Amino acid sequence: NKSNNSIILSTATIALKMQIVWIYLDAGVGKWMDPYGTWSWNAELPALDTYMRHTVGARILYPLLTPLGLRLLTPVVVYAEILTAPIVLVGTYIQQYKIV
Repeated sequence: NKSNNSIILSTATIALKMQIVWIYLDAGVGKWMDPYGTWSWNAELPALDTYMRHTVGARILYPLLTPLGLRLLTPVVVYAEILTAPIVLVGTYIQQYKIV
């Protein structure tokens, strides 16, 4: 079997990619602009700390990450969401299949 590395470009794939870009940008910018600052380094109670208390898997990870780890990771989530979308678009533009 010959490997096919071509990207299928159609209206649907463009729309799907733009929807994903919008979701990540919207989530990241919304967290960055949080008026209470719960997604920042100096939040009284980091937002990620709150998220980590609501699912079984997260409750297992909570003691491993520690409150300090969650405080440090909270703003990383914001920047990861904001930067993911442009990286994916650049990967598509330069046709780097491992980035797309």
